[in-house]
Amino acid sequence: MKATHINKESDKKRTPLKNAKTAENDDVKTGKNEPEITKNQMSEIVNRIDNTYDRFQRLSLNSGKDSSHLNDLSKKTLEEEKKVLIDEITKMKNDLAAAVNAKSEFLSVISHEIRTPMNAVIGMSGLLMDTNLTPEQKEYVDTIRSSGDKLLTLINDILDYTDIDSGKLALEYQPFSLRNCIDDAIGLISNSAWSKSLEVIYYVDPQVPENIFGDITRLRQIIVNLLNNAVKFTNQGDVFLSVVKIDKPGKTSDDIELEFSIRDTGIGIKNTEAEKIFKEFSQVDSSLTRKFGGAGLGLAICKKLVDMMGGNIWFESKEGIGTTFYFTISVKKSEVTEVKEYLLSDIPNLKGKNLLIIDENRVLRQILSLQTQMWGMKPKTTPSGYEAIDWLKKYKFDTVLLDLVLNEKYNGEIVKEIRRVKGNEFPIIALQSGKSDMFVNQDLFSASITKPINQEELFDVFNLMCTDNKTSIVKPEVTEKKLSEKLPLKILIAEDNIINQKIASRILAQMGYVADIASDGLEVLDCLNRQHYDLVLMDVQMPELDGIQTTGRILEKWIPAERPKIIAMTANATQGDMEKCLYAGMDDFISKPILSEELKTMLEKWGSNPITKVTGALTYNNDDLIDTSTVENLKQITGIDNLSFLKEVVNLYSKQTPQLISDIKKHWKNNEIQKLILAVHNLRGSSINMGAKLIQEISKNIEAKCRKGDMGEIGNDIEKLEYVYQRTINEYKKLV
Repeated sequence: MKATHINKESDKKRTPLKNAKTAENDDVKTGKNEPEITKNQMSEIVNRIDNTYDRFQRLSLNSGKDSSHLNDLSKKTLEEEKKVLIDEITKMKNDLAAAVNAKSEFLSVISHEIRTPMNAVIGMSGLLMDTNLTPEQKEYVDTIRSSGDKLLTLINDILDYTDIDSGKLALEYQPFSLRNCIDDAIGLISNSAWSKSLEVIYYVDPQVPENIFGDITRLRQIIVNLLNNAVKFTNQGDVFLSVVKIDKPGKTSDDIELEFSIRDTGIGIKNTEAEKIFKEFSQVDSSLTRKFGGAGLGLAICKKLVDMMGGNIWFESKEGIGTTFYFTISVKKSEVTEVKEYLLSDIPNLKGKNLLIIDENRVLRQILSLQTQMWGMKPKTTPSGYEAIDWLKKYKFDTVLLDLVLNEKYNGEIVKEIRRVKGNEFPIIALQSGKSDMFVNQDLFSASITKPINQEELFDVFNLMCTDNKTSIVKPEVTEKKLSEKLPLKILIAEDNIINQKIASRILAQMGYVADIASDGLEVLDCLNRQHYDLVLMDVQMPELDGIQTTGRILEKWIPAERPKIIAMTANATQGDMEKCLYAGMDDFISKPILSEELKTMLEKWGSNPITKVTGALTYNNDDLIDTSTVENLKQITGIDNLSFLKEVVNLYSKQTPQLISDIKKHWKNNEIQKLILAVHNLRGSSINMGAKLIQEISKNIEAKCRKGDMGEIGNDIEKLEYVYQRTINEYKKLV
């Protein structure tokens, strides 16, 4: 039987009061001096509101009828009762609002209390995994870590669901790359898929634009939830994600509807369980909870997020065969028009090249064939290495893509035979799974790609392999540099908990960083007074001076371009807590428990920020900031007193530029794009004449971003502009 469930419910029309929600999980208090309101009491409040509202409606109808037969006393009594009922409704609404606020406060506190010890469990077990352990010890630690991860996922689901259900979660729209979003989502579930030897494959139709305008974080959350479910309930086979554009009449060219589908080859869903699938705190079978775990919130969260994005979610399933989840979202086409080369058709370097694909997975062969055909290549596919060798003897091929895991007991024999037939210069690309123990022999293979396949990486490898100049092929580096070598940063950890200090400092040490530690806000300020830091990992709850207050002091004392980037470390992971951190002036936040990969991502995000590079590198010389040839030309303009004119224009530039930068900041904050472009253009023009190279470059970048509609990083560019201006004007003053 095929179970098909389409969840496209229309909202029931209810009165505003009857839409009131109940708090269903915990006893909460409305305030310090108010009585405790339990779950049952809250339900009673809602029932009383409903009953009172019904009575109020009846009274309103009665009072509106012809009441000439009523005496004055009856009319007065009726009006008094209406007033009493209105007062009662108002009081009950206030009680309910207070109870909901208390629930949010309770969740925030309990989240902090749970996450603090969780930080120690996950952090320390992660560090322990990197030490020399016996196989038995490694198994124990792995169990601790995976259990901690599951508990953390459960906590996050509960908090997310609460934020969505209470209406506190708002979508944050920004331009982003859809394919990058999908790559990130697949990367997050790759380990789970590898551990079960599952293939994860995706395909984005060429009609789907590269850049869209939407909420990347919440879209990624939906995709990750559905992929996680697919991997969880699939023991063999593959998981396939596809995205297509839906053409609907009446849609403008900028309004886009996308349909996502995630298909697995897992256990499927029974017809009798279909109605439960999107309900909170439910799974299709209680026995599955014991076997696979989970609170039954993932799909409920997905449905609510999809609803917020103006879409629908449904599924099709065959028990024992597999399940496909579909969802649609409405987005806008981004104004960012840059199209990467791998999204184009008929690439000159690849057009007409004959490709042989050797892979046992039928779906992957089809997707690789479609993708390479779009680039103009001529692919031929086979699941058999032996058949491939036969074809190589008969037909001309320019390159081979070979999956290392073949049922034909691959021991290098297939590739050795290919080498014997085609020679040592023939390009052979190895396709390997991320957890493959198979060593890619650099002498046998020209390059390798790790599954799940990233389309851009695949394009780059083919482009390299199919170049006419085969000697330009460069083998990848075997050893990877530590992050500290790529991004040298001075980091301060602001944390009062000793265990958390150890975990954060140790994780950073594994990346090559030696971080300083401050135990409270006053120590943070003392450290910043003594030396420069690129980045502060700021705990929110500290003695003496908490993270919020400390951030305020930092913002008061240091100009934006000279202060460190501040990343909040918070165990309070509700949407409201995170918003408080950003409102206080922090640049970003990371939730406890601190995970190595998340911290690495945060450092890469802010460490590679152009402001940080400028702030941290105080070694600019004149050549970096000023074009000396332009300065010399300015000196020679009068021909007699060669410094007087230079001094005059430097003074003029030093008076004009701060006002222009102030205008730029004002127009950016007010979203006055055309005025912003004009101010930046003026600054760029005067900077060209002055030879202020770096200011000219930053201005050019801001102007280009404005014209593309890419406003996300302009605030950072403006901060960088302020910093560079101060250094530039100091250099000019030295010259005059």
